[in-house]
Parts: sequence; structure tokens; C-alpha cells
Amino acid sequence: MNVFLTWNPRAEGIDAIIHGLCGSLEGICTDSSLSQDYAEPSSLNEFAKKDGDKIVITLGGDGTVFRVVQKLAEINRLDIPILPVNLYGIGFLSELHFRQLEEIPGLLKGQRKTKELPLYEISVKGRQKYFINDLVISTVHSTGVIDIRLSVDGMEDITISGDGVIVSSKLGSTAYNMSASGPVLLSENIVVTPLDPFAPVSPLVLPDTSEVKLKVTRHKENTSMTYDGIVLEGVRDDEITVKKSDNKVNIVRFHDENPIRDLKELMKLKAGKL
Repeated sequence: MNVFLTWNPRAEGIDAIIHGLCGSLEGICTDSSLSQDYAEPSSLNEFAKKDGDKIVITLGGDGTVFRVVQKLAEINRLDIPILPVNLYGIGFLSELHFRQLEEIPGLLKGQRKTKELPLYEISVKGRQKYFINDLVISTVHSTGVIDIRLSVDGMEDITISGDGVIVSSKLGSTAYNMSASGPVLLSENIVVTPLDPFAPVSPLVLPDTSEVKLKVTRHKENTSMTYDGIVLEGVRDDEITVKKSDNKVNIVRFHDENPIRDLKELMKLKAGKL
């Protein structure tokens, strides 16, 4: 088995964690590639060319996984599964915590499944970016209202005035969307949630096959756009199109999915009760 290990270098005690994991994997791995480049794991391209089974292990939070997803999408290798290991309190993608590192070799030898997560494509200025969690268009500063023109599947557009909007997947609905009083999705839909709208506008729950178009039409100079926490610079007058990709992201799982249990655990973590 070929293992690619990438991590968040800002994580406390990361050197000792990496040393311990590399030692425990030595007996089952034909190759172990290390990447210290958290923001851009460029060596992943060479790793993807190797023969045999491959797996990417991420050490960090969900953000570390998101950056690997971006790179795998860019090199068209989303077939390579990702095993997230959580180094923090909150991580919705991870089944494993760093205290379970010694269990990983046995788990990799045993039965494991991959869960396919939907991937969403963003088209803007002739570029394609991707998210599995959310896309956020918002004001850079706390003052000033921006107008965002929203159109779904070519229907008549509406204008949302406020601090911005979030476009969330089912996975992302438990993140910023939930903090902004958006609904938690239990089926594969997407939701468009206004941020502090000037006039009352309810979140829009849409089929995940919908094509969503967004354009900032007022106070463009005071606007930022992020996808899975990554800032996309230079978006001002451009129309942004969001649609579901034909590709999927493969996340390693060892247990059956239980979304209600996972949501309860997440809410306990956010309340500081774990």
C-alpha cells in the first residue's frame, strides 16, 4: 500500500505525532510520502502516479482535508481515498482522533469502506474551483450592505441585500450555515442561506442538481469569496456558477453512517461539553 501523509504544520505536537504514525505504518506500507506543504501539497501529483493501492492520510481538521480535495480534483485523481485524522475538537469528516493513531495500521489491514461525498464545481472567470462544504460570498468588513443577484436553474432572479450568502452542501450545512441559523440537511440537497439580510429572506433548500448563479451587484469592492475556507481573489463583476460535479470525493470509513449521532456529537463539541 502507498500512503501519502499530509498535515497542518501549525498543529501542536505535530512532529511527535508524525514520528509515531510513520513508525507504526512501516510494517504495512510499500511507500510513505510526506508532505509538509499544508496549503499546496504539490508532491501529491507524483504520488498519484505510483502503482498499487493508494491512500492519503490527513492530520489536522477539516481544512486539511479540503486542501487535499482541491489538489486531487486539479490532477483528476479523486479516486484516491482520504483518511482524515482529527487533531482538534471539531472535525465532521474524521472518525479517528490522533489518540487512536496506534489503531490505524490494524484498521487499514481490516475491513474499510469509502463514503462518496458530492463535489460541487464553481465556475468563475473561466476558472473551475471545487467545494464539498460551502461557498461563502460576504462583506470584507462589518459595515456596508452588498446586493447579490441569485438565479436558480435559469428562473427569474432575486436580489439578496445584506452581509452575503452561503451556498452549502449537506455536509456544509452543519458548519457556517448552521451558525447562521440555516437548516441542517439530512438528505443530499444544497441550501442558500442569506447572511443578516436587510429584508427577511428565508434560506432556500434546493435539489442538489440545481444550477445556482450569483453576482454581486453593489459594493463589489467590499466583497470576498471563499470556497471551503480558501479565499478566491479578484472576484468583483463576475458571475459565479455553482453546480454539482460528476466526480465524488472518497472518504475512508470504518463504521456505518449515523447522521443524527454525528450531529449530536458535533453540537456537544460546539457547546464545549466534550
